[in-house]
Amino acid sequence: MGAHQLLRQVAAGQDGMVTLGQALRAGLTRDQVRQLHRSGRWQRVLRGCFVHPPPRVHPPHGPSGDRGLPTKMINRFASRTSPSPTQTS
Repeated sequence: MGAHQLLRQVAAGQDGMVTLGQALRAGLTRDQVRQLHRSGRWQRVLRGCFVHPPPRVHPPHGPSGDRGLPTKMINRFASRTSPSPTQTS
């Protein structure tokens, strides 16, 4: 199974989201991830988090100001990837 196919399966189970770490473990390089983002095939949601493939949401700038991504989707994924407020460094 190729890296892109594997990442499509991962994204399907995570509301269309993939992380940079998942992409690297699947076999992509940082340059390949950068190119996917620059080409518009992936949309960056948070640092190291991408929508794969970007959802088609109209208008292009939603009420959350996040390039049209649904606020609910961003909040749900961010809560999975962010440390809890009780965790300290």
